[in-house]
Amino acid sequence: MSPAINLTLGYLAPNANSPDSLTPDSSNGTTAGGLFDGRYSALAQLSFKPSRNLAFGLTYLNGYTAGTPTFLNDVGTISANSPSLIADNARREINAYGVAGLWRVSPKFTVNSWFMYTNQQGKSAGTENESADVYSYAIALAFPDLGKNGNLGGIVVGVPPYATRSGIIPFYRPFLGGASDVVSTIPNRSTPLHLEAFYKYKLNDHISITLGVIWLVASNQTSNNPDVVIGTVRTTFTF
Repeated sequence: MSPAINLTLGYLAPNANSPDSLTPDSSNGTTAGGLFDGRYSALAQLSFKPSRNLAFGLTYLNGYTAGTPTFLNDVGTISANSPSLIADNARREINAYGVAGLWRVSPKFTVNSWFMYTNQQGKSAGTENESADVYSYAIALAFPDLGKNGNLGGIVVGVPPYATRSGIIPFYRPFLGGASDVVSTIPNRSTPLHLEAFYKYKLNDHISITLGVIWLVASNQTSNNPDVVIGTVRTTFTF
């Protein structure tokens, strides 16, 4: 490929050292499978850089997970991380699609953004499978060398992973008033928001301190929850 186009492929099996086979009625689905029969993530990313100030990326991930959460423990809503009423929450096939872009407007100002869609499909044998749709997106503004060389200011406005639909297998529907979508049962359902501002100050060539504030609106996908404000302090040592 040309220097402006790059293709990256990856495969990860967290329990590759386990020789156990993963069968539909296996009781150890969180650990079994080896290199190809258990939990895995296969990723392909195609990036384009038409100029030194502009770049785009397309990403596809196919994976299988046994257990929760789908995303990191502190990222995303419960409905996104644990779609517990699709066909067997313990086993899910995941197909995720992402697009990202970066525009270096000037040496002192950069804009980047990303969008992700994930489909989670239940994999329970002998059961009517259901699926969940999860979205996440954001835009970030970066201000390199703000105040002095080596400093960095940033603003992020985005939406953490949240489900817009999470199907319910027929067995559970009578317990939820006949609902076929668990997201529709969330009281005062709202899109969660993540607002963040940070500033990294470079003390010297080896030490920098980052101060930040995070504001979460409609956390866990309902406006019933109060806003959450988090202050952060991080020190980075470079050797």
